[in-house]
Amino acid sequence: MPLHNAVFTEPGLCGAKYGASVLGKCADDVRLPLTTLSDDTKALMNKAMRHAGLIN
Repeated sequence: MPLHNAVFTEPGLCGAKYGASVLGKCADDVRLPLTTLSDDTKALMNKAMRHAGLIN
């Protein structure tokens, strides 16, 4: 549940795209009107991905 909550902290699918970029699946670029995640949300995503066992 922490990863699900972290992905949807900010509007849109930017959280999912950031998570995929951390896994090396794509770049962290988004098109307008979306914006990249804030540093706080990126830290939350990284923590949740570690909790889920996706990254070290």
